[in-house]
Amino acid sequence: MKNKHAGVHILGTVLFLVTVAIVAYAVFYLSGRTPGLRHAAGWRKTGTRIDEDFGPWVRIEQERRVHEAYDSLVVRNISGRIEVKGWDKDYSLVMYTKRGPFAKELEIVTEVDNGTLTVRPAYRERMRTTLTSVSFDILVPRGIESIQAESASGSIGLSGLGSSVDQDLKTVSGRIQTEGARNLSAHTTSGSIRFRFSGSTLSARAVSGSVHGDIVDFTPGGTGELSTVSGSVRLSAYEGLDARIELKSKSGSVASAFPLQKTQEKNNELSGTVGSGLSSLTVKTMSGSIRLDML
Repeated sequence: MKNKHAGVHILGTVLFLVTVAIVAYAVFYLSGRTPGLRHAAGWRKTGTRIDEDFGPWVRIEQERRVHEAYDSLVVRNISGRIEVKGWDKDYSLVMYTKRGPFAKELEIVTEVDNGTLTVRPAYRERMRTTLTSVSFDILVPRGIESIQAESASGSIGLSGLGSSVDQDLKTVSGRIQTEGARNLSAHTTSGSIRFRFSGSTLSARAVSGSVHGDIVDFTPGGTGELSTVSGSVRLSAYEGLDARIELKSKSGSVASAFPLQKTQEKNNELSGTVGSGLSSLTVKTMSGSIRLDML
């Protein structure tokens, strides 16, 4: 037993180091910089500003209205958070804050094409550096159907959208939080995930971070898969949940408040059926506990 736990701890340490390496590589890769060339690129910081190689560090806040109609929103970022909120107006408001020596030069693209609004920073070759970041605060009509948000380094937050929006959310380094989603895909390498779900397809994966969420409805025949390598999983589901459930942890406790028709029960594993088992819910973690409660 000691050897087993020791192996799990060693594996957890290795996975943590791999996670750090992945995050560092992703940021350098996406920003167009190469580790080890810091001085060759002319990176020298003096006091609170970058020297003449890059220019002074500045902060610029701007906003842009989008009056064209669209069904889907796509936001892509490299360095900086993404926040999307629903409101009752019939147009969108894209607010952004640019920080860094290239803030004046950095262009923000907002374009509508084939029913999709795309928002992204347009880094020029000289500006492909993590020295300049941009944070987005976007207000959208509540009738929007889907949102895709990606960031290499930054958190992602969605709120005030209701429960009828499909969401695809990805970040390498940062938390993900959404108050309401129909179908949801949320993936982060380093950070936690918080969600509220009421659809047919649920996927939430973290490498280093916890996964906490509420399932307020689950379409019959739907599938849910949640996992984390290092972190706990806490789920709460509505009382009428009808699903086949599998809870599995390599190193941690598992528990369910639902009256399962159990098919397997071990120290770190619990499987069974609630109701007729019309849907499927699988939860796994390498290092951490799992608990399924009722809302």
